[in-house]
Amino acid sequence: MEEFNPAFKRRYQGRRWLLCHGEYAGVEKFATAEAQRILQRHLPYVLQIARAENYCKEADAHLFISGTAYSNALVRELAESGKISIPDKPDSYALACFESPWKEGAKVLVAAGSDPEGALHAVADLGSNEAFFNILRPSAGGGFLDSFWGTPAALERLAPFARSESPRVAERGIWSWGYVIADYRRFFDNMARLRMNMITIWNDYPPLNAVEVADYAHSRGIKVVWGFHWGWGMDNFDMANPEHVDRLRFK
Repeated sequence: MEEFNPAFKRRYQGRRWLLCHGEYAGVEKFATAEAQRILQRHLPYVLQIARAENYCKEADAHLFISGTAYSNALVRELAESGKISIPDKPDSYALACFESPWKEGAKVLVAAGSDPEGALHAVADLGSNEAFFNILRPSAGGGFLDSFWGTPAALERLAPFARSESPRVAERGIWSWGYVIADYRRFFDNMARLRMNMITIWNDYPPLNAVEVADYAHSRGIKVVWGFHWGWGMDNFDMANPEHVDRLRFK
C-alpha cells in the first residue's frame, strides 16, 4: 500500500488576484459580493477576499479594490496620489485598471465610489461590460481543464483604462402600480445591478413584512416610497374630507 503524500501543489502557478474591500456592511457588503461573483467567472481558482487594511499592499497578488475613500484606505491613497479621480456627486464612481504602485508586475483594478452607492454602481458597470474581459476558452489541442489551469487568468489580460461616471438623473426607479413583487430580494438585487435607486410600492395595503422589504432595499442603495389608495372606484370620494381619508387609512 502506497504511503499518502500530504504535499500540496497549486494547480494554478501564476500570480493570483485578491479582492480588497472597504466596509463590509450595507450597500458595500452587497458590492463586495457582486464583485466576487463577477470576478470569479474569469478566474481558474477561488478568489481570496480581505479587508483592505489587513495585508493587501504587501501581498504578492493582483488587487481588485472596492469601496470609498472613507471606508477603504487604498481607495483614499489612490485618489490622493491622482491614480483615480472620483467625482464628488452622489452615486458617482471611478473605474480603472493600471500597474500596481505597490508590487512590481502586478495589476490593480479599482471600483471606487463617492459614496457606498457609487461603489456599487462601479462594480455593476464592470459586470455589465463584458468587453473589459477576454473570456478564457479551451485550446484546440487539449482538454478543457488542462488548458484552463495552464492559461493566465483572463483578468491578467485587462488593458489599462480609466473612466469616471456621474448619473444624469438623480432618482432612477420603478413604480410597481399595484403589481405583486413576488421575490423582493431578487427584484432589488437586479435593480441595483441596473443602477436604479428608487421604488414606489403602490398597493391598497402595505405588505406585512414592510420593514424587512424596506431594509433590504436600503442595503442595495434603493429608496422606498410607499404608495396609497387614491379612492378610485369609490363613490363621491373627497381627499380633502378627513372622514373619507380615514376610510382608506392603513390600520
